[in-house]
Amino acid sequence: MKFLKITTISFLVLLSVFLTCIFLSAKQIGYPPKLLINILSQAYKQKDRLPTNINFLILGVDQRQDWLENSLDSDTILFANLNTDDLNLNLISLPRDLWFKPTSGRINKIYQLSFEQPDPSDFIKSSFQALIGVPIDHVIVIDTQVLVPLVKVVGPLEINLEHGFTDDQYPDPNHITDPQNYSNPYMTISFNQGLNIIDEQNILYFVRSRKGAQSTDLGGTDIGRSQRQQLLIEAIIQKLKKINSTDFALIANLYQIWSQQIQKDIEDQIILSIAFRNKLNINKLNIISTSLPIQDNLVGTIGVIYHPLYFSNNAWVYLPVETDYTSIHHFVDQQIN
Repeated sequence: MKFLKITTISFLVLLSVFLTCIFLSAKQIGYPPKLLINILSQAYKQKDRLPTNINFLILGVDQRQDWLENSLDSDTILFANLNTDDLNLNLISLPRDLWFKPTSGRINKIYQLSFEQPDPSDFIKSSFQALIGVPIDHVIVIDTQVLVPLVKVVGPLEINLEHGFTDDQYPDPNHITDPQNYSNPYMTISFNQGLNIIDEQNILYFVRSRKGAQSTDLGGTDIGRSQRQQLLIEAIIQKLKKINSTDFALIANLYQIWSQQIQKDIEDQIILSIAFRNKLNINKLNIISTSLPIQDNLVGTIGVIYHPLYFSNNAWVYLPVETDYTSIHHFVDQQIN
């Protein structure tokens, strides 16, 4: 009984700090107080009605609209399963070159194709549900450019790399904007083995590079890039855990990025309900990262996708080891259950 009393008091103190923080932050971003009170009230009532698992699809879009390219490819594709009871977050990277038979193309084209559909959101969700075998509750679309103001707000990130890499074929943005004075389309970037400080100057290099090595193990290829992106997500979340709850200006800046620069179909009320369900303890959030295992024809490793020696038009793709995608379905199910 004494423990229950202490726990209740601690939660009430934490809640009062949280509410104060929300109100002061809301004042800075112009959130109507009446609306805020209503959202907080509804979120608290909803916390016990939340499903145990919520599935997200996170798309990192590298939009290009210049003389060289005009595309909306989602080169970062993550399936995320959040357990709302224990805040375990399972992240599964899906390689952008995975072939999707219903659209006769790679999965990184699904987002762009969605704009040709009557209901773009439903098209994205149903397509990826067919691919991974579980329903998608919410879709979050992040333009990679948003990472620059985000890391500027939270501060530099510390990321340890098992292998350093040098990419001498990184597209030079100067060539795109001014090809006459910058004739070389490429620039060279590098990151060291061990600790790297990632800030607004190099974060885009870090998440975009995929030609720093010939193999995934050394940090190259799209798979190596996906693994680095998972490390980046983990570093951002660790940074968010350390935010001072009374730093209202920082919280307001983060909310502005979330509300104005990130596309999503999840309401603030649901996020607040998850927070209330876990007594506002973001430190409980635990990330479990993985990728679809790749079958190596030469070594004979077991995987759920593979790279065929020959494919139509000599396209470089991954295919599921079972044509109906059940191998991927089983893998995803094992990871989240």
